[in-house]
Amino acid sequence: MDIDDVYMRTGEFGNFQWRAFIALCLSSMFCGSEMVQNIFASAVPVVKKCSTEGLDPCDEKCEQILFPEDRFISFATEVS
Repeated sequence: MDIDDVYMRTGEFGNFQWRAFIALCLSSMFCGSEMVQNIFASAVPVVKKCSTEGLDPCDEKCEQILFPEDRFISFATEVS
């Protein structure tokens, strides 16, 4: 039995198959965007400070921003 015989027995790609295919594609697209949103929404905020004492880190005069740790922490990154 070759592939043409299988298509003859099962039928072609009809309306139901197209609807099911589109519904599965849309649902996977929405689930994927929600997983990406979790990466940004669940990140642990880090306190930053300016290298020059007395300046706000958002100030234009601040030359270097220091973070208390060497890396950003998120549940999507590996924690060692």
